[in-house]
Amino acid sequence: MMKKSTRFNNSILKYASEQGILKPIALYYSIKAKYKNSCYYNYSPSRLAKALKLHPKTVERYVKKLIDHKFVTLRDGNLIAAANRKGATEKLGVKSVETRPYTSFEGILNRIYTTILINNKYQQTFEIAKHYERKLEVLNPRLRKKAIKKVDFSKGYGLENSQTAIISVTGASRLFNVSRSTAQTILTDLRKKNYLTFRSIVNNIGKARPLKYLDGYLGHFYNRYGYCYQYLGREIKEGRYYC
Repeated sequence: MMKKSTRFNNSILKYASEQGILKPIALYYSIKAKYKNSCYYNYSPSRLAKALKLHPKTVERYVKKLIDHKFVTLRDGNLIAAANRKGATEKLGVKSVETRPYTSFEGILNRIYTTILINNKYQQTFEIAKHYERKLEVLNPRLRKKAIKKVDFSKGYGLENSQTAIISVTGASRLFNVSRSTAQTILTDLRKKNYLTFRSIVNNIGKARPLKYLDGYLGHFYNRYGYCYQYLGREIKEGRYYC
């Protein structure tokens, strides 16, 4: 029977982000998604590269990193994908995403990026719910009960970035452990391919004299029609090609 979905282990994705091996992990999950028993038989870099439409040197480099981090093993000439239980120890659950044996390496990688962003959104929402009672309804019953115990009712409602789960280019670069320019490219690509949809979150500061474009920790500040605006980031939702 054709495999219809792949289960991403969230602790593995977090570990891979921290270690800077998200692309090798995409190869790891490509093997798990495409091949029976998570095993690529009669492995050679050139054969696997042809199957994944990558350069043989790239496959060789990724496989070496996966071996170093104990995510794959070479046995009797076969490449076997096996989770690193010692490295990825946190129990963060799994996420099942739609894949097929013909799903490309790039498709697996984009699903991984999207899963990390969605996980971050849920984590932000949970943290917001602990401080803002009106956000509790977006959580499932189990998380809502847990969050209610930690709500600090002494805190009032703050700016919108305190009440809305958002992702900025800087935030994405930290999540993926890449440069800001690479993070911007990833976000743009995910939007174009409809893995995610974005809604910009902007805070109207008020009337202000013209100022230079500022880019800082609190967001981007800019002038328009005599008003100062603070661009906080993007609110994200799952797109058509991710489920």
